[in-house]
Amino acid sequence: LSHSTVLAAARLADKRNIPIYLDGGASVATFPFDEMPPIELFAPDENETRILTDISPDSPEKCLKAAVALSKIIRARFFAIKLGNRGCYIYGGKYYHCLPAYDIKVKDASAAGDAFVAALALEHQKGGDIARAGKIANAVGALSVSRKGALISVPHRKDVAEFIAERAIRF
Repeated sequence: LSHSTVLAAARLADKRNIPIYLDGGASVATFPFDEMPPIELFAPDENETRILTDISPDSPEKCLKAAVALSKIIRARFFAIKLGNRGCYIYGGKYYHCLPAYDIKVKDASAAGDAFVAALALEHQKGGDIARAGKIANAVGALSVSRKGALISVPHRKDVAEFIAERAIRF
């Protein structure tokens, strides 16, 4: 999508009081974040975080520094730095959550980030608890990488519930 398309959609969502969840993306370096309305959550991966902040989020301390730096660039309520096989780091200004990834055999990671952000947005909107949403999103990401393909790798709700039950994931 072009920058103008993303900005137009964000402005319309803001006007209608629809929460905005924004994934990173290949063009983060040139995106006009200063023109965006306030958003609910911004979710860059490690490389996008490094591009925007010049900080490599390779430890909890650096994740915090990167999240604080992101908060000076992007007006968001939450930041979720996608850390691949290390899980995710969620920051909300006063609180943060280091949520580890679930151990799983990786077959294809092509849809993991998109599946993660979609699940995070859905679960956060359902219940409002960002840490719980992050744990569920990590489960969705894990299931996604355990399957070949992109769209066909995105798990169904039943698969996610079974994964959570099998691993006794606590909320």
